[in-house]
Amino acid sequence: MTSPRQPTGRRRLPTGERRAQLVDIASRLFRERGYHHVGMRDIADAADIKSASLYHHFRSKTDLLQAIVESVSEDLIASQEPFARAARDEGRSGGELLAALLRRQIVYLCEHADALWVADREINSLPSEVIAKVQRSRRRYQRTIAALIADGVRTGELRSSAPDLVAFAALDMVNGLSRWYRPERGRSLENVADGYVALIIKDLLGGRLEPGG
Repeated sequence: MTSPRQPTGRRRLPTGERRAQLVDIASRLFRERGYHHVGMRDIADAADIKSASLYHHFRSKTDLLQAIVESVSEDLIASQEPFARAARDEGRSGGELLAALLRRQIVYLCEHADALWVADREINSLPSEVIAKVQRSRRRYQRTIAALIADGVRTGELRSSAPDLVAFAALDMVNGLSRWYRPERGRSLENVADGYVALIIKDLLGGRLEPGG
């Protein structure tokens, strides 16, 4: 996570980096204090910027909450889709691609645990049309995971009588990991990600994992 304050005279961040920094800071504050107990001035103070500068990036607190929710749903999914296309072009099997996507998702969500926590609890504070858009994106991704499982079953690489249910179970496991994972507990994120992927591919789906796969 980005540090909430930077020393005076810091370099001017590009707009995309500054927005990402503000999303991180707001996510932390919303998780610590509650969305309804944090104001835009609190976020600006934590970022060591003027309120006017914050409003340059986000029109309102709702706009900022939307950016947080989208960062762990639409932004994540959008980054997975080109990766999946490239992996298919390389000839990776359904099981290999499934393992790679789940590992990438685990790492991303654990690195953005505050945003995921806020998104889970505060999404209903957003306008209904935004909620519907996010839910459509999530359903599309769930179908992608289910399709990969079904592909693996057809080729004999994986075993499942209900790919859609396993997809839900796998995504619940992955999304829940960030609730308890803390690096100070002695496990590296890469080690935990490998362990979770092995549980899903080998134990849930009866498949095999190649080294590094």
